Amino acid sequence: MIKLELAKKLGADLVVNAKNTDPGEYLHKEVGGMHGALIAAVSPIAFKQGIDVLREKRNYCFKRSSSWFV
Repeated sequence: MIKLELAKKLGADLVVNAKNTDPGEYLHKEVGGMHGALIAAVSPIAFKQGIDVLREKRNYCFKRSSSWFV
């Protein structure tokens, strides 16, 4: 929770705790999804969540090992 509170303090309009709320559903409901995402997580769950938050016509960039894919 400390990170979410810090994000709000630093100016985040929306924050979501992925442990108890599906980020994709939440962000689609609140703002219609995201236009783009930079995914640098190695966790398959985090990678899926990064893709799920995107709108239909989307852009994403993800890092795997030492290479970047767009």
